[in-house]
Amino acid sequence: MTERDETAAVLTESDLQLAFALRALATRSGTAGFTFEELRTLGEQRFEERLLPWDELFARLHVRGLLLAREHRYTLTESGKAYVTSAMSEGFGHELLGIAASRTYATFCERVYGRDLTQFSMTDEQQLEMLLDSLDLCAQDQVLDVGCGVGRITEYLAHTSGAAFVGLDFAPPVIEAAQRRTSGKADRLQYVVGNMDVLDLPKGSFTAIIAIDTLYFAQNLSHTIGRMVELLTQGGRLALFWSQSAAEGQENRLGPDDTKLARVLQEANLTYTTTDFTLEEASLWRRTLDTAEALRGDFEAEGRLELYQGTVAESRLWLSEADRRSRFLYLVRHPKERLS
Repeated sequence: MTERDETAAVLTESDLQLAFALRALATRSGTAGFTFEELRTLGEQRFEERLLPWDELFARLHVRGLLLAREHRYTLTESGKAYVTSAMSEGFGHELLGIAASRTYATFCERVYGRDLTQFSMTDEQQLEMLLDSLDLCAQDQVLDVGCGVGRITEYLAHTSGAAFVGLDFAPPVIEAAQRRTSGKADRLQYVVGNMDVLDLPKGSFTAIIAIDTLYFAQNLSHTIGRMVELLTQGGRLALFWSQSAAEGQENRLGPDDTKLARVLQEANLTYTTTDFTLEEASLWRRTLDTAEALRGDFEAEGRLELYQGTVAESRLWLSEADRRSRFLYLVRHPKERLS
């Protein structure tokens, strides 16, 4: 039985919660690892009273070799990374579909982002317009959306720009649903199951690649960026949304050249320009919190109170870091073509 099969066979709510926390914390901590206490704190912030006991499950993952322990700090092994990816793709794919079916969440998106595209990021209608303006797409362009989720943003961008889009996500349920929803547009809009850690697609296939708040989940960001560049045609471009908080105690926010993504681009000798959306993100988190609170009764009546709780917890977390948090859109051109 493969790691994917085994995960699917025993998937529980605890698995899903722990997988989410492991992936989020592993992405933040990198090779430094994390403590179990840090993991629990993240879970408490995200799931609040819905948080389930993880102690025994965490111990089993360690025994199975999915977690490597060094002086009370843990890192995911390669098998551990596969476990987390599988749990999230199977479990959270269905959760995303449930959220997409919520009428209250549709209202929430309209009020927060200006348009209901089942958003799960900090990208509103204004930022999507800036994305399209930056790429200057036309009907001849072939665009890859890395981490498309339910695919409605991909569909909107394809319709608005006239370009051909491929949406890629690691969760089969959302890709299958997106394929069914857009079956009549298959000539210009496709969805495929894929992993940003691999990006197993033909080199030179796309004139543009976008990633809207998804690159945080790359296990090896340098590898993923390098692979994305390989997928570009000569003169192709990347458009990447990235938010990051400065370390606690640091006086200033990170500048566009100081983020983790910027360092990866610099190390790869890639030239980029940026658009600053820092103030817009802070405003969006405030609007997110206020809107969720206003719609609490509707979420509860719909039987989706946990969606309200998760949204409020996340909003409060990022608002607490608003004075240390930055957001940028990075535009990168293929290294064989100078940035105009």
